[in-house]
Amino acid sequence: MIHALKYQGRTSIARDLARLAVPAALCACVTPPDVVVPIPLHPVRFRQRGFNQSELLAVHLAARIGAPMRRALVRARHTQPQAGLARRQRLDIAPDTFRAQAGIAGSGRILLVDDVATTGATLAAASVELLRTGAAEVVCFALAGTPPGDRTG
Repeated sequence: MIHALKYQGRTSIARDLARLAVPAALCACVTPPDVVVPIPLHPVRFRQRGFNQSELLAVHLAARIGAPMRRALVRARHTQPQAGLARRQRLDIAPDTFRAQAGIAGSGRILLVDDVATTGATLAAASVELLRTGAAEVVCFALAGTPPGDRTG
């Protein structure tokens, strides 16, 4: 389903995926999040794809959780797609890949949403930026993860 959403443009799937993910997302949080933040795409990738799958998931998760969704991050560097990269290359995501938007300070507890986590490098880099700019807590949530034995490299 994630592949169909991400690579076939079947954006309506995001609503069903988010509905199924709500219990796991809430379980990941000690207390309900104050805001839901998606991992952003670089503008070049957004133009190529036409949508941000993580944002679509975050919109529907936020609505079901009862927290606002905010585009609190921008992708400041254009990186190559993570799919197909070796583990070492995935882990080399630079800390300056993400930049927090003005006004994120004081947002409290953030649920940071991505579609797939392989090494966790993307979520880690984004979390560091959110915490650096004043978030009280960041809980990372990915709809799916790659089992360790299936990771490239």
